[in-house]
Amino acid sequence: MVLLISREITITALRSIASAEGIIIAAGEGGKAKTALQAVALTLYLLPFLMVPGLAWVHVVAQVLMAVAFLLTVLTGANYVRSALRLRRGSVGA
Repeated sequence: MVLLISREITITALRSIASAEGIIIAAGEGGKAKTALQAVALTLYLLPFLMVPGLAWVHVVAQVLMAVAFLLTVLTGANYVRSALRLRRGSVGA
């Protein structure tokens, strides 16, 4: 959970700094997929499927989706940092 929140704060800060320097860092497909997976997983966690006989498997699906979202969090976070550094180096040298 801490990593998820840290990533969001870091990416927001990078985008803000880049924006102040006139650099646009657009949301990538991986980041959009991460957000969609998190939304679906959280929705499944919040619905009371565990209370309905035969639907406990939905909780397992939510865990798998959140695990994939976590992996995308790490990968896309690293990609955003690389992109921001590359763009910043390019704008400083220009």
